[in-house]
Amino acid sequence: MMFLGFSNSLVSWFFYFYLYFFLVLYVSFWSDMLVRTDRGALLCFFCFVVKPHSIIQ
Repeated sequence: MMFLGFSNSLVSWFFYFYLYFFLVLYVSFWSDMLVRTDRGALLCFFCFVVKPHSIIQ
C-alpha cells in the first residue's frame, strides 16, 4: 500500500512536470504567433488549457 501511494504521487508529479514543460515549450515555440494574436484568441487558448486541467482534478 505504501509503495502504491508513492507510485501514485510520483505519477501525478511527473504528469504536472510534463504538463508545465509542454506549456513552456509550446509558448516559447509559438511566442511570436501568440504576441500577434488578439485578446480573444489568447482567452480561447487559456480556456483550452485550463478546462482539461479542472476536469482532471
